[in-house]
Amino acid sequence: MDHPHAYLVGHASQAAAEAVHRKLLRPVITEGAGAVDDIVARRCEATAPEA
Repeated sequence: MDHPHAYLVGHASQAAAEAVHRKLLRPVITEGAGAVDDIVARRCEATAPEA
């Protein structure tokens, strides 16, 4: 039996749902990770002790 999520979003199978969502979500996750990296880097620079 396929996962109910696939049925709820209109996909024929769980494999189809995973393929579509992976393709759509990967760029969003990557962009979000880049934003978090930028924020953390700025905070580290702001709190680093001066040499």
